[in-house]
Amino acid sequence: MIKIIIPVWNLLSCTRTAIYTIQSNSNPHEYEIIVIDNGSTDGTGLWLKQNNIEHITNQSNLGVTVAWNQGLEAALNSNASIIALLNNDIYAGKYWLNGITNAINENRKAYFLANGAFNNPTTLNSDIDNHYNNLKGKRTYGRAGWAMFFPRKAVEIFYPIPPQLILWHGDDYIHDTLYANNYICEVVMECCIIHFGSQTFYTYPDYVKQVATDLIEWNKYRTTTNLVPSERIIEHD
Repeated sequence: MIKIIIPVWNLLSCTRTAIYTIQSNSNPHEYEIIVIDNGSTDGTGLWLKQNNIEHITNQSNLGVTVAWNQGLEAALNSNASIIALLNNDIYAGKYWLNGITNAINENRKAYFLANGAFNNPTTLNSDIDNHYNNLKGKRTYGRAGWAMFFPRKAVEIFYPIPPQLILWHGDDYIHDTLYANNYICEVVMECCIIHFGSQTFYTYPDYVKQVATDLIEWNKYRTTTNLVPSERIIEHD
């Protein structure tokens, strides 16, 4: 079973689109969505309840890292074998989970990112159909992404993400920690998702100040733990 974690703060229109496209394009895979609502004030909570979407509600915006950790804890307490971290400003395309499940079922020390090569939501599914034979089964090396897919055992290695990283560098922590444990990061080319540009992050109050604070905390954390940056490509065994 695949557990899909989506942190949100307002931007209900984005959340609706993300969940609609996931629901439309995820068959025949067994999956569950859990939304972490970081104190939205635009009706997000009511919409989640009305549509029976599993969710956790925070009374205020605690930042993406706390939300990720809440979702990861819920996923680890479930029977999920694949765990995904997604933004809410995405559009999932046809067959998006096919390549992910195939890759993770190979049981390698690897985790995976989505292919963001397409950018037109009105033609995404037809573009995927036109290119699917060329994308199917293909992967390339990755480093950072806004849609990350992990086998359960990888999440058990990096969870929890340091909560002092409120907005930024939580993904760096994930990549560097898994790199230190000899995991490879790959882009699954047939998993096609459009990302509309971290819209939730940019609406966070005092965004610039928080990112600067996160950088200080990240450098401090990496120095005190001797965590090595993972920019180098890891060769296949």
